[in-house]
Order: sequence, then C-alpha cells, then structure tokens
Amino acid sequence: MHDISDLLNMPSRRKFLTTASGLAAAALAAPVGAQPSNPLNLRTDPPLVSASDFRYLGMFSVGADIIGVTRWGYSGAAMTGRVVNGETRLLLTGSHQCPPDFLTGDHVYEISPPATFSMNHLAPTHATFVRRWGNIYAGGLPVVDTNGRRVRGLLWDPTMNGVWYAYGAVYNVSGWNDPSLGCAVFNDQTGTASSFGNWRTQAGSKMSGGYMLDIPKGFADKYCGGYTIGMGAGTTSGNATAPWGPVLFPGERISDYTTRPPDIVQTASAGPGGPSPKYSVRARTALKHDIDHRKSRPGPYRYCGWGRTPGSNIPGNPAYECSNGFWDQPGNNLWYLDGCFAAAWIDLPDKHGVCFFANLDWPTTKQPIVHQWYGAKQCCHGHLDIRHDPNTPGDGSSGQRLMWLVYHQNDLANSLSGRTNPWDVPHRTQIDVYNDFFNQNPRWDDAGNYIGGAWFDKATRRLYLAERGGDYPGVTDRIESRPMIHVFQVT
Repeated sequence: MHDISDLLNMPSRRKFLTTASGLAAAALAAPVGAQPSNPLNLRTDPPLVSASDFRYLGMFSVGADIIGVTRWGYSGAAMTGRVVNGETRLLLTGSHQCPPDFLTGDHVYEISPPATFSMNHLAPTHATFVRRWGNIYAGGLPVVDTNGRRVRGLLWDPTMNGVWYAYGAVYNVSGWNDPSLGCAVFNDQTGTASSFGNWRTQAGSKMSGGYMLDIPKGFADKYCGGYTIGMGAGTTSGNATAPWGPVLFPGERISDYTTRPPDIVQTASAGPGGPSPKYSVRARTALKHDIDHRKSRPGPYRYCGWGRTPGSNIPGNPAYECSNGFWDQPGNNLWYLDGCFAAAWIDLPDKHGVCFFANLDWPTTKQPIVHQWYGAKQCCHGHLDIRHDPNTPGDGSSGQRLMWLVYHQNDLANSLSGRTNPWDVPHRTQIDVYNDFFNQNPRWDDAGNYIGGAWFDKATRRLYLAERGGDYPGVTDRIESRPMIHVFQVT
C-alpha cells in the first residue's frame, strides 16, 4: 500500500499491491508491554481540548512560485515553525522537483504568514516569501529503494538554530529499515545550512520516518527518559511493517549530531528478513498500531474487490475481481486507506491534548456506507474514487473525512510506564472538521483533505495546519496545486 496522500499530489502515481499478507509473520516486531492495569496516579492535568476550544481564523496560501527560486506544486507540506525577532515564520517543504536544477526535491522554504486570513478557499490571502534554504539534506537522503522518497516531517530546534527532518520511501514494499532522521543547522546571516546524518531510529524507518512533534520537557523527563522528539509516520507500501493508525515514539535529541557518523543503508545481502541493522538514535514507544493491532474505528465499510492485474482500470475487466467483494466489513479497525500524516502536542497551563490529524474512509452525504477497492478508477458498484486522477488505477474510496484524534497525556504515560500496551491507548476526543468547524461545507465532506504538517505556537496559542494541495489548480497557479495553511486559535 502506498502513502495515498503523496499520490494525490504527485503527477506520476505508480501503484503497488500491498505485501501485508506475505510479510506479516516476519515483520511484526512490536514490543509487548505489560498487561493493562489501573492508570497511574499522575499529577492533575489541565482539561483535554475539544472542538469548542478551537476557533477557526481562516486560511492562506503559500503563494505563487518565484521563477528559478521556488516551486510549490505537489508539495508534501511537511511543516514546522519558529519565531524570528518576534515574527512568526513557517518552514515548509516544496515540490518533489525543485529549481534550479529540478533534480532534487522537498527543498525547504521559509515564509511569513499574512496579516489577514481568508474564509474562502477560492480567494485565499498569500504568505510572504522569506528565504529558500533549499536542499538541506545530508547525503542525498539515502534509502535502499529510492522510488517515492520524500521528506515527511520537520521539527524546529532552537537549541541548534536548525531543523530535524524525517524521511522515507513511499514504495518500500520490502520493508527495508533505512536511515530516516537527520538535521540541518541554519546560518541566518549567510542563508546557508549545514547538514548532518542520516541515522536510523530504534523505532524503525517505517514507523518513524514521517511526522514530528515537540514533547514537553516535563513529560519527557518523567516518562520518556528525557527524549523530546516525537516521531511517527503514516501508512505506506509494505504496510506489514508500517503504522495502522496513529503512532508516537519519543526519540533522543542527540547532542553530538556534528560528529555522530551516519548510518549506511541496509545492503541487499542483509535483506529485510536478515539481521536488523544498527540504529544510532534511541526511542521509546508511547503509541503503536501495527497490522496485528490496528487502530479501532467505527464502521461499516464495503470492500469491493481487488485488482489482480496492475493497470486494470475498467470494472468489467476480468482482472478486477468483484465476486468476493460484496460484503460489509464490521469496520471495527483501521483499513488500509486510513492514515495519519501530522501531529501536534498542545501543552498549555489551562488546556492540553496530543492531536493526530487523520484521514479516514468515512460515510458522506452522498454515500452512507463507504466503498473501498483496488485496481480501478471505479468500483463494481459504480462509485468513482474521490481522490485520484480518474485515469490512474490504484486504491479507491468513495469518501473520506479529516478527523482529529485527541489523546490524553496520562494515557500515553501509562503506556510508556509499561502499564498499558501501546496499541491499547485510546483517543479521548474525535473532532470531525466537516461538522465541528466548517458547518458542513461540501469542500470538507468527501475529499481527501490531507494535513501534511502541523505546528503549534505556544506563545500565541495558534495551531497551523498545512493542507497538501489545498490551494487547488486554477486558484493561485493555473496548473499545480500547492499547500494551504489553516489557522486555529486555542481559546
């Protein structure tokens, strides 16, 4: 299975069949925690945030391309933020092919939010471009299978005046455990960056080569061994070793990044089933869902068959098998099109919450039972895929919704303390943006509004979410989509 959010924004979308069934037995290496028991008697925490604690301020686009300098089209929208001389700045990744040579991608651009935001996605305000940091990545982001390699997470670190970045290969169907973490130190005087890494994490590249967040120091010192870099990832091809729901691994914020040797890529002779390659960055497990411990979710859904032949895109084609596809699944756990691609930890004196921004196949006003399929632009019941190019076969869904899954830090503490299995940690609040924020605006009803990056500014109590492709073709740019930034105020 692939990272469907990337394929939504990439002009070339090569599809692969999932290898879950063949890899499951060998790949499930999730640590087994202690049996669940009564919660720890933790300190009294501020209330958990709910939908009523957020006020939507509006949206803005990253803006038009600057010829020879920037390209935003098909950006994965990994994002973090910082404050420079009192001014809010956002750092985002650009296109998968960036100027000046268009041979490398995910260059980092710095922007400043506009003074006002818009409520109309067809007429957004625009950010001010500040600087191109460019290709900040050490060693060319080494992986075994370079097909679909993307930078998927950024995290600002004021102690080094730079960013941590996480990356991975979308089509790593063999489950290679690649290096997935590096860092870059910025020189604001010269506009250049010095890069270091890349390293493996103890969590593995499939689980940690994605979104990143800051873990509050007090919580990290008490429950995470002082590890303050939160790491996770969305579901990707080779999903037997990828997440099946939100995951969170507190990772070591290494201080010797300038001298720590990079980890080399796994050799073909080792193989994904061979001895595990060494890792250089330690991590703990707060939240984990793998193929044997999928995240619970409501149903039902209808699974409409499987495309047996790559490239089959006609429901009548014998390669599109539908005879076993007319059943309603109970829908009690995540399916392979569900995914989470960004997260943020809200840590305030009066409110808190660990928020994961997920896309779930979901009933819509048009289709009360969601349909899922593979191998055709249309399922055997006549439903069109709402996310992909109609001429491109692959995973299909009749509807999706953007959901916020909010976790309580005490539940994560119980997992880290070994009193609860990391797959038994529940989310306490589920926010449906279509109903809770946008008054059932059709734009948010049945489309894949993927959040590729999130940053919470504690000083201003503002949450910034980068929507991949949210600035549609024909709005800012005639041809290419680009990120739209949505701003929420924690009241």
